[in-house]
Order: sequence, then structure tokens, then C-alpha cells
Amino acid sequence: MAPLRRSQRAATRKTYKSTESEPEDDDYGNDHADEAPVNKKSRPKKAGQDAKKFTPAAPKRCRIRRLLQKVAETPLDILFERPSTFVWKRARGNVEGLPPLPDDLSEPKYAHLAYDKHCVNCLCLTKFVQWESRTKYCRQCLETSDLFTTIVPDAFSGLVPVFEFWTPARRYRRVRHGYYYVPAINALREESETLCDETMDGWVRRKRVMYTTLQHNALLCDEWSTSRAEDRTNELDNLRSQRLEKVIERLTILGWGEEMHTPALIHELRCHKLVRQPRPLTERAWATMSGALVPIVERHKADRLEREMIRAVETRARSFATAYSDATRDVPLLPIFPKAVDAALLEPFSKIVFDTPLDQDITEPLKAAWIHLPEVAVKWRETQDSGLRALMEKAGLKPDLNLATAFFSCNYCRRVCQYPYVLAHCCALSYRGRIFNSEDWMTYALMHMSPGASVAWSASQYTVGGDALKKVQYIIQTCGLNPETATCEDMNSLDCRVIYNYHNNYLVEFVMQWQTAACYEDYKGASPNAWKLLDDAEKLERVKTLEKLDKEAGYTSYTSKDSSYSRGKLVCSHCKVLRCSGRELEDHLLEAHSTTSVSSDDWDWPVNMSYNTGNGRGVFLHAALKIGSVDPQPVP
Repeated sequence: MAPLRRSQRAATRKTYKSTESEPEDDDYGNDHADEAPVNKKSRPKKAGQDAKKFTPAAPKRCRIRRLLQKVAETPLDILFERPSTFVWKRARGNVEGLPPLPDDLSEPKYAHLAYDKHCVNCLCLTKFVQWESRTKYCRQCLETSDLFTTIVPDAFSGLVPVFEFWTPARRYRRVRHGYYYVPAINALREESETLCDETMDGWVRRKRVMYTTLQHNALLCDEWSTSRAEDRTNELDNLRSQRLEKVIERLTILGWGEEMHTPALIHELRCHKLVRQPRPLTERAWATMSGALVPIVERHKADRLEREMIRAVETRARSFATAYSDATRDVPLLPIFPKAVDAALLEPFSKIVFDTPLDQDITEPLKAAWIHLPEVAVKWRETQDSGLRALMEKAGLKPDLNLATAFFSCNYCRRVCQYPYVLAHCCALSYRGRIFNSEDWMTYALMHMSPGASVAWSASQYTVGGDALKKVQYIIQTCGLNPETATCEDMNSLDCRVIYNYHNNYLVEFVMQWQTAACYEDYKGASPNAWKLLDDAEKLERVKTLEKLDKEAGYTSYTSKDSSYSRGKLVCSHCKVLRCSGRELEDHLLEAHSTTSVSSDDWDWPVNMSYNTGNGRGVFLHAALKIGSVDPQPVP
């Protein structure tokens, strides 16, 4: 009897109504089209039969499509039979560049090593293939498995299959990792134990030839695998690039073309998970990702506009600072003019700098406004003088800035400055660390108007009193004047020098001018016995000569190319303007005063200068030596 067709078996099997049913075969329907359905006689139910004993038949199982390995009806085992070898050979012949099948591998094993991506031990994804040992282990299994070892006997070196790879290390170095196949070591050990010395050499040569052949085949397979991986990577990269180009094209159509020239945006789009997919861009995919990409473009546009605004603000600040420096270049040291950061806050310059749109040039408006600079400087000095008088009055002093005791201490750098030179004081107190705010960018602009981002001048930065005031009062008393009534003009008219007792010994005396002594940084200077008047006329002349030599040595150190003070400011003795030491001062003396060679009489140290060098702070008077044999020595 012929076996029943599958459709006939399904018709005779007891089933329940299913939501999904397969249509019957056409042949079966045609054969039984004229026959009436047979009504089966119902079986009478037994009394007391429990309903739970009834076991329904299992519903039909839906057919799994597109996954050949999960189809139970397909007998895949036939592919592993010997008659199916031609299938593997034909499939292998269609692969370009694949090396021929090694003698020790079967077709399925070769295909597994070439195409499978999983470790045979833990089934994790891995790119490692041990072609010499014909295995596929991940790195973790290589380290933990008993099939591999990192040590090989010296007798079998060069005969055992090994898997090598390199990992990066510090300073552009790489670390080698080598794993030797343990079964091969055991096999060689067993064979070598049965050999004598006469046959050992021949056995080693044969094994070396065999391993060389194995190594050559493994190298070919590894090169093919690497080339295949690179080709696949390039293919996926091309698909991703095409998808990125389509995304850029879509965003350009939406009006974001200007942002598509931003490298940071292109990089972020390229790395986005919705864009970095190796598949063509479809309308459905674009509808899904557009809502996520447009906010990214909007954020980059806001960042770009902010960067452009920052550059515009910095350009505005530097242009004003440069123009202000040129306008005040030939202004004398006294009276003090405000710094650029102070002038920018005063009208009419504040309106030009901060109220003019950033896309407009302010060069011409500034040229017309420089005529008001002297008036602006006068008003600025009056405002700052009132703040300094308030400090003196708060300290219990007479609010007279002409007094010789008008010295002020900076709260930030602790330097002591004399009026009016305190108005030109500039220290490390700065606007650094301020974040740019597009709504209020004034502070950010002020930060770029002065070297070191120094803050605008304010009397609140200074104090009067303490040891600094006591030291000045003791110096004035030492010179023979009353600290409460003596003025700076009175002290300068004395043309005296004071001796600092705490730097003296029986051979050397440290002598300074009174302004330098008032600014000298030593806590002992605030004691009554720290100062002594140099009342010897002969010694005073010797000190003045030493001061002249000290100026000459100081100018040499200032003009040296290797000196860190080569850009220090010096005062022209003829017109009282500030010039940098070296070429700038020499050019000024030549052009303005027809002076061809610079001498110590042509310039002077700025009052309250920053004493980063030993020159200009005072001189050592050696009592036992003559003037011609004494060299000025820097103060320690």
C-alpha cells in the first residue's frame, strides 16, 4: 500500500480549529470534489467521565521561514555525508582568493574556521583563528584552556603550532603574546621518546618540513581572512558613508546647509547610532531619525553662533586695547591716565565699545573720540582720588593725598604703592575664569583688554594703615620731618638717603631712597630702630655714584635678549614718558631728544616698580673701599 500524502494524513488526523491553517493540496480537492462528506457517528460519553481527562490535540505549528537552520523538516545532516562533498567544493570554488583545502581538514571544518565568528569553547564572538592548530578560541579561552600554553620545550621550538598576536603598550611599543598547542607538544614528546640518537636528526628534519608546510598554509589562510575582513569593513564603511551623505543631503534640503560645513557636527552625525548603519537610507528610516538629528543640528548652530560672537567680542576688545595704547603712547607718566580696561567703562568709549553692533568697525568712531580722552582721564582721577581719601579718612588720617604718608597696600598682591603711582598699579587680580554670556558680554570683553586679564582699577582693592603706614612714618621721622604734615614735595626736596639697619654689618651699609625704603618688602622695616639717616655728605656722594653704576648695570640686564625683564618699562628723564627698555627707549631718545647713546641720566626707574631684579632697590656702601673699586651688587 502506497504511503498517504501529507494532505491526506492531515485530513484523517483529529484536530481542532486553528486560527492559521494551510490550504489542502489541489490534487486531493479534485479527486474528492463529487463525494459528500462522511458524517462520523458520535461516541456516547460515559457517565461520570471527568472533563479534565480529555487531552486536546496540539495545534498546528507555524512554518518557520528564512531560517534554514531552524527548519526541522529539512535534513541538514545530508550535507555532512561523503556524497555531499561536491556541494562544499563548489561553494568553496566560488570564493575568490580562498587557499586550497589543506590535507588535514575536512570541508565542513575548513568552512567553520574560515567563516564562523564564535569561539568553539564559550561561543563568544571572536576574531581569532588558530590556523596552525586548526582551532578557533577567544583570548580568554586561550589563557584558561588546557589546550594552549605559553611555554614550549627548547627541543620542540620551531616544531609546535603557535598562535601569536600583539597588543599595544606605552610609548608606541607592542607586547607579543604566544600560545603553543599542547596536543602537538605531547605528540612530539611521545614520538621522540621512542627514537634513538641516530634517527633523531632525521625525525627533526621531517617534522620541521611538515611544520613549515603547515605554517605556510596557515599564513595563506590568515592573509585571506585578514583581506576578507578588510574588504568587508570597507564595504560597510562605504555603505555608512553613503548613508551619511544622504542624511546630509536631507538636512541641507531642510535648510541646514550652512551647518553641514562644521567638522564637529559631521563627526557627531557620523557616530550617531541611527546614521552609523551599513544600510541604505529609506524614507521610513529618515522619518524615524529626523526627529533625533534636527535637535543636534540646532545645538551645533547655537554653538557656532556663540563661537562667532566670542571671536567678535575678543576682536572688539583687542582692537580697542590696541587703539588706546597707540593714543596714549606719548602721554607723560604724570598725570596718570586710566588703563584700557578702565577707559572702556567710561563715556564716550563705553558706548562705542559695548553699544556698537559687533559686526561694525569701531576704528573711525574711536578716532573721533580720542579728543575727549584728557577730560575723561581727569574725571576718572577725581573719582579714584575721592575713593582713596575715603580710605585715609577711615584709617584716621588727614584725607590729603599730597602727604608723604599717602601709601596704599594692595589687598591682593600686598605691594605698597605711593600716590599718585598707585593709580597705575596692576597686579594679578584678574577676570580669569569668567564664562562667556551672550546676553552680557561686557566682562568677557574687559578680560581681553589688558595683559593677564587684569580687573578695572578700584579703591576697594587697597587699604591704609598697619605696618606699611608705621614704616613710612618712621622713615619720615628719621629724615627729620613730621609725618602728619610732611608732603611728598618736602621729602623729595631733602634728597636724602636712609640706611636699613637690619641689612648692615661693620663693613657694609644698605642705603636706599625714601620712596624705595617705604616700598621695601621686609616685616622688620616697621620697627622704630630699622632706619637711620645717612647724614655724612661724603658717603652721600659715594651712594649717588653707586646708584648711577647700579642704573647702568640694570639697563644692561634689562636690554639683554636672554633676560625675562627685557620688556620692562623705563621713564624717559627728558619728557617723562614710559618706554620699554632697549630698542624702544633708544629710538625714542634719538627721535624726540636727538640722543644717540643712552646714559644713566637719560632714564630712570619707575616709582613703585615691580622689583623682579636686584637693580634699582638700593646699594651697598662698603666703608673700607674706594668708589672706583666698588661694583654695585644686587640686593639678596
